[in-house]
Amino acid sequence: MGGLAERMDRLFDRVINQRLGMGKGSEGKGEDFLEVLLKIKDENDEKTNLNMNDVKALLMDMVLGGTDTSVHVIEFAMAEILNYPEIMKRAQQELDEVVGKDKIVEESHIPKLPYILAIMKETLRLHSVAPLLNPHRPSQTTVNPLEFDPSRFLDQSYDFNGNDFNYIPFGSGRRICVGMAMGERVVLYNIATLLHSFDWILPQGESLKIEEKSGITLKLKNPLVTTPALRLADPNLYL
Repeated sequence: MGGLAERMDRLFDRVINQRLGMGKGSEGKGEDFLEVLLKIKDENDEKTNLNMNDVKALLMDMVLGGTDTSVHVIEFAMAEILNYPEIMKRAQQELDEVVGKDKIVEESHIPKLPYILAIMKETLRLHSVAPLLNPHRPSQTTVNPLEFDPSRFLDQSYDFNGNDFNYIPFGSGRRICVGMAMGERVVLYNIATLLHSFDWILPQGESLKIEEKSGITLKLKNPLVTTPALRLADPNLYL
């Protein structure tokens, strides 16, 4: 752990020194998360009182907390989709209508993809990435609760901001996940890109058995292995 911590520290030092050498962000490009932290650190405000170790600690939270959980949500989503070709087809149809096959997915497309958002919400409902959060159970008898069906979220107003206790995959209140906004963007962008850029194929006649492995985060028991096939019109888009 000590060795890994030192490697992360050196990584953060390189990124921070590079950013400090660049000076202020270019006009019109805005500030990223690190620039904001460095700006707050230099303000010497008693209410924030950040030092460089605090900046590194917050970066560590983002890298470790945001990467591991997001990867597992994406893997669960792709595993479920592989067992439901009709869901993949519907998602790709939405992507082709919004993005087209002559360009790649960009962050600006994400708000226009309600079915991809429904896939993420359904994945978080079925596979709670943080199994040690508050336990939950259905408030009434339901049908097919273990079936992966993103359409159940198309007609519902459920969000994951912690305001509706019927659906709180990121927690709620003062201890709600601090990386919720980042996790949402990372997961949606990657699911959209994977489905838009490739068709995903299982060996003929095989289905994927989805088993969970519990820990601090929930993950697939067995790694997801599948074959991608290019589907965009211009091969240069993959470069």
